[in-house]
Amino acid sequence: MTLPMKTDQTPFMRGDRLDMLQALDCSSYYELSLALSQNASALSLHTNDLDGMSRARLKIEGDRANGRPLAILLHCIPRALMRSIIAGTVAYDSINQSTPSPAVYSADGAGTYVAGVAIQGRNGKFLNYHELLGLAAAMEDYCKSYARQKSRWIADDRALRAVELFAQSLRDRLAAIDHDGLSKTIFHIQSPLMVGYGNSLRDCMPCNTGSDGSNLRFTAYTWGLMLCCIQARLQLTPQAVVQPVVHVLQNGDLAVSEVLVTALASSYCFQDGVNVVGAGATSGRARHQTLMNSKKYMFCEMPYWEENYEATSKELEKRSNYVSDVWLCSDFYSAALKREIEDLETQIQRIQIKGSLWEELMKRAAKREEELRKEGEALDRAIKSRQAMLKIFDYLLGNKTLAELSGQADADDDVD
Repeated sequence: MTLPMKTDQTPFMRGDRLDMLQALDCSSYYELSLALSQNASALSLHTNDLDGMSRARLKIEGDRANGRPLAILLHCIPRALMRSIIAGTVAYDSINQSTPSPAVYSADGAGTYVAGVAIQGRNGKFLNYHELLGLAAAMEDYCKSYARQKSRWIADDRALRAVELFAQSLRDRLAAIDHDGLSKTIFHIQSPLMVGYGNSLRDCMPCNTGSDGSNLRFTAYTWGLMLCCIQARLQLTPQAVVQPVVHVLQNGDLAVSEVLVTALASSYCFQDGVNVVGAGATSGRARHQTLMNSKKYMFCEMPYWEENYEATSKELEKRSNYVSDVWLCSDFYSAALKREIEDLETQIQRIQIKGSLWEELMKRAAKREEELRKEGEALDRAIKSRQAMLKIFDYLLGNKTLAELSGQADADDDVD
């Protein structure tokens, strides 16, 4: 089921959850694996609030160096179930009769599970704004009572801090609804999630489904307290839904799978869930035969790993081809630009050569002009000298008198 980003029924689409849900809209899990790494940053902000935050963060950040066990398990999760986990609609998608329930693995073997909660009789829906307000108040009242007497659900100050963080996350939900102007009466299809693990999923999953505390022996105290407050304070019957998410493939995967699913579910008590300890602490070991059965089951009998792996392989191939095309285009333009620069430099050199020749010609022309001017002046002097000599010859030969020569000189001066 494709969910809109934020509606009256799904008001808690924010932060890492929203980023991961948008990444899931891509054809493969590649973008999701990138968005998942952002969860490590969120964990670093709460190192002092909950135990084990640094451990969980390092498992996410070190996945590549550790051989990608987190990425491998990510590709084992069915796509519809993945969307339910990220969106926080695990209970609704499993109970709601109008749409098919997401495919899940069997409860046989070791692995990690996720739990959501609905209200009985609401076809998978959870609480509305006013009921969430009552639940937050009930959790806060329980915290106040801790000062007078330790209780089953809050045994020490560390547990008190975790319950306070969960109550504050409920308040944050209410503030988001107020801010966005969403309905306060419509029931939500999102609920807080809890992630757990076990060497036998079939044995440990039922320990999270009781509403009166009778069947909550090994559950997170925030989860148990929430179910009991819904029952006692709100007078409603909670309907817990627990689904297997992934089976472990080798020893060491139990811790990694818990880190993975907790990140996908945004299920820490300072996010949108109830988990109170950093994931990845377990060092449990499954029997060899159990691991072999899980590999055969997930890789051979179920189609999800192969489908997800092929989709990511195609995506990576497409991206690789795109990168190659980019480099090819880059090289093409670089070569073309280089040729253009070389042509431009050749033209500049030619212009410089032509400029030098022109400058030399101009210098030669100026020099010749000066020579011609001097030659002209010399010729003018020679003509005047010749004219004076002719006058002298005319006088000496008696061809003209002095008066006539004087008149001729005046006439020559006028002509000049």
